Amino acid sequence: NTRPVLYFLPQKESKEIYNVGKILIGLEGSLANAIQVAKASILYPNKSLNILVTAKPGSGTTHFVYAMYLFGKDAGIFQADKPLYKINCRHYKDNAEKLNDILFKPDDMEKSLFGLARGGMLFIDNVDLLDSTGKSKLSSFLESGIIFGDINGQSLDCNKTFLTVSCGPNGFAELSRKIPMIIKLPSLASRPIKEKIALNRKFHQK
Repeated sequence: NTRPVLYFLPQKESKEIYNVGKILIGLEGSLANAIQVAKASILYPNKSLNILVTAKPGSGTTHFVYAMYLFGKDAGIFQADKPLYKINCRHYKDNAEKLNDILFKPDDMEKSLFGLARGGMLFIDNVDLLDSTGKSKLSSFLESGIIFGDINGQSLDCNKTFLTVSCGPNGFAELSRKIPMIIKLPSLASRPIKEKIALNRKFHQK
């Protein structure tokens, strides 16, 4: 019941580590630190810690987040029947109102992405493209675990929604003050040649 908390991750090989390793290249290389942060966040005692992933375009953010989801599901942190809910804010850059409605659905919050993802994982890609209304609602969630509706006093407890958001290297300063765990993925160009070759082979697999 106090902070800070000191805890250790199991060092032995496990089914969860194996499953993540099957889809990620660089498990013990360029992604080693990112994976340790992700595991520590998901397995944090009592409640998983929300994550901010920052990376250049083409760095494999979505693939990495999917691996996080598999790890959390295999570890029993996420409910078995909960899919990974994902939304890319870039697809709604000209329709912020629709984006906010999908995310928060203030008239029926149970059907919002935050509501549907309770017990599972929600991934918001390019989160820095949210408008002021969306950022305000997101900030409220990060502070309280609750989303609020249009009717005064109406709210929905989403503390069981594990949130991962992503943005470019220059867009995370504001969010970093509210999200405790930050993962910086290496760019494709900066990864070791051995990993580049392995990635190239994987991309061309039938």
